[in-house]
Amino acid sequence: MMLNSISSLLVFHFANAILVKDVQKTRIETCSPLKNHQTFSSVEVAIGNPAQLFNLVADTGSNSCIVKDCACKQCPKSWGNCFTGPEHSKSFNLPLFKVNKSDSPNLKQGDMAPAAIVMSFGSGQIAAQIASDEVRIGMVRTFMDKGLLLMVDHALNLEGPFEGILGLGRPSYKESGKSKNEAETSPFTIPGFFDAAHVQRFSMCFNHQADGVLGVNTPEHSNRLSSVGRLHWGLDFQGVSIGKEKLKVGFCDPSSKKEGMETACGIIPDSGTTLIAGNEANIGVLFEALCQNWKRCQKMHGELVKELKKMAKAGISVSGPGGIPFAMIQKEPEIVAEMVAELLTQTEGAKEGIEKD
Repeated sequence: MMLNSISSLLVFHFANAILVKDVQKTRIETCSPLKNHQTFSSVEVAIGNPAQLFNLVADTGSNSCIVKDCACKQCPKSWGNCFTGPEHSKSFNLPLFKVNKSDSPNLKQGDMAPAAIVMSFGSGQIAAQIASDEVRIGMVRTFMDKGLLLMVDHALNLEGPFEGILGLGRPSYKESGKSKNEAETSPFTIPGFFDAAHVQRFSMCFNHQADGVLGVNTPEHSNRLSSVGRLHWGLDFQGVSIGKEKLKVGFCDPSSKKEGMETACGIIPDSGTTLIAGNEANIGVLFEALCQNWKRCQKMHGELVKELKKMAKAGISVSGPGGIPFAMIQKEPEIVAEMVAELLTQTEGAKEGIEKD
């Protein structure tokens, strides 16, 4: 299923997915709408029996299925729906484990309690309990045995809506019989949805100012890029291009690869954000390379350099990549030039006042 205005397509292939017994034996190709929230996309996920519907963030940067639990007192109502497993789902189960060590006054060694974990994301942390229940996306469903994470507390800096996360990240891989994504102290591996459902491929189509499509069990793509690294989906990042022009950006050149490195640089395609994030110094070099190959930016940069020289003569110090304050780089060139000119005018006016006094 494709839309006329599709602007980008990501196809992911699971080479070594962890296979767990599921309730669906045959692979079914299906698709679900990806709702565009501008800064992220969400997909409708059915959890429990009978099903409760949630819009979860479709996140290729993580691999856990997390839903906001109604027991989360810190979760704002503005975030949306919450999951009520014990009261409404016939298939729900909250496994109990023997406590080996506890810092809580309410638990002592030997007690039985739900397993809990704390996960860190770019926007903060989530505390969750490990549960089991049926999960469905489109026509693909599976029983996530110890794979459904119930968000019971958080330290997130987010504004709604936020009902949870559908992790679409790279599945765990095994080396010498041990999963490298598994915490050393974890008694079991927490599977992602696609691990549990035996999904080998999925695709994500994104649209500008329109909804996209999440495809599950999609056909193999004829012209795909291989994933690098082991913990996340990753691409061999070698530079950038503008139109048909390839740019040398001063870093991530394949020739700079050191012994033992698979790639000089890697970049994570993370559908949970719309930002291009990286090392501040490298981002500055990237912006400079773009500007040098963009006539409008070249012209405005020349005007900006003139204003900066005036600022230097006036005793105003500047810092950041290329001698420009980093906060200014993120604005339109014309606005930056106006800001600098205004600052210079204010400074010169202040100096004149001091001299008169």
